[in-house]
Amino acid sequence: MQTEEESKICNGTPDVLDIAILKNVTSEHERTRTGNAVADFQDKILDAFEEASRKKEHKVNRYPYGEIPYEIKQIIRANKRLRRLHRRHQTQQDKEDLRTHSQMLKNILREYRENRWYQKIESLDTRDHTAWTMQKKLRRVREHIPPLLHYFHYS
Repeated sequence: MQTEEESKICNGTPDVLDIAILKNVTSEHERTRTGNAVADFQDKILDAFEEASRKKEHKVNRYPYGEIPYEIKQIIRANKRLRRLHRRHQTQQDKEDLRTHSQMLKNILREYRENRWYQKIESLDTRDHTAWTMQKKLRRVREHIPPLLHYFHYS
């Protein structure tokens, strides 16, 4: 029969027999019940570890109002490329190209947002209550909640 120190040295954790000795379990029925409880507990720990270790995929919807059209994405990529060129070389021509392209992109995005907004307004209907929920959301005044960092005083 192993002592508690010997069993901890062998596998790092006490086994069922060690728990039975510590609890002063005398009957065979209590030993099997304790062994089953320990086995169930170990299974639950392993299941929890596997669940915590599993990589969870959370798809973040970057565009909650729909995907940006491919043409606009291409213009954004070109604008980023021009910005990189300007930062790398810092020539006057790159700066001018970036400025005109950024202005064009800004106008295209504004027009796209306006069109999307008009489509949303045209799709509202009083029969399915979408018009009423939208007007309720638009009339509500949103309160700005300041960050909590300024309210904590560390001593």
